[in-house]
Amino acid sequence: MSVTAASAWGRRWGWAVCAAAIVVGAVLPAEWLLGVAPRTSWSLLATLAHGLEFALLTALLAWRLLPPEPSHRASSAAVAVAVAAALALAAAIESLQYPLPYRSFELWDLVADAVGVACAALAVSLVARRRGARAPDR
Repeated sequence: MSVTAASAWGRRWGWAVCAAAIVVGAVLPAEWLLGVAPRTSWSLLATLAHGLEFALLTALLAWRLLPPEPSHRASSAAVAVAVAAALALAAAIESLQYPLPYRSFELWDLVADAVGVACAALAVSLVARRRGARAPDR
């Protein structure tokens, strides 16, 4: 696969692969994923992982939705849709984990997810604004 083809594939499907990995990781027992059972329900490493995975998902989805022609309104809409979708997935995952005997609903996970989403939204917005500022005037 050429670099251009890989980039096009990543732009088109990267967010879906990321979302699928998050969902699969969220419903499997932690022992299967980590090799051991967590000692506590909260850990700094798990919290950071939540933030990073949702930051990546938000950035990939916003990247997919950004229009080819820079426009502040269209870029803002793309970021807003990415944020809404990522937060909806975070809430759905925690709700899905609630009845599972080997998983639990964790408010801190939602907070970490939201922080990751916000950081990615800010970064994508800044990049989109800069991209729009460099676009030739029409």
